[in-house]
Amino acid sequence: MLCGCGFLPKEKDSASIGDATISDGVAARVALVLMEDRERPARIEFIGCKVSAEHASHLQTMPDHLRIPRSQWAIHPNYKGRFQMPNFHHDFRQELQAVIAACWENSGNGGATKQLAQDVAERRSKNPAEATPASDAATKVARASTSEQRLQAALDVWTGFKQHLDKHVHIEERSIFLNIKAHYPDLDVSFVYNDQD
Repeated sequence: MLCGCGFLPKEKDSASIGDATISDGVAARVALVLMEDRERPARIEFIGCKVSAEHASHLQTMPDHLRIPRSQWAIHPNYKGRFQMPNFHHDFRQELQAVIAACWENSGNGGATKQLAQDVAERRSKNPAEATPASDAATKVARASTSEQRLQAALDVWTGFKQHLDKHVHIEERSIFLNIKAHYPDLDVSFVYNDQD
């Protein structure tokens, strides 16, 4: 059952998968991910986005002029030519959101896929600029009429997501990271390959 926020199970209902009960912490995290606005154009800060301690320590080794907080990216003078970088990641986030909604719904939280599709449609109707281009994963999963069809649609989204992500990683590792290294030859940026995982 869904509560007022749309995604958390009611207290009397416990979310479960088979015989396993889902912890309150996992349920709260799923609800945050599903409620998160993952639309374009410039959602740079995501409420649930946390980098690992190891990655954060790597970033601290960067020179000051390269340690620009995410909250400052959009107003940075060099951002104009690189605005697409965060946007390349939005589709991934939207597709994962749809997959998580289908899994959450299948764990006994009925209506999660339709709720996500409604939330996405509402955000896009308020700001049409956010809808172009954008993933239609939430709609694809929600319009399936049975639980089995929704899980299949989520699997199809996952398969496409994985192929797209593999291509994206290939471009970053074989082009973008090499360009960064060429532009900053004295800077050790080898950590980006490991942190990518």
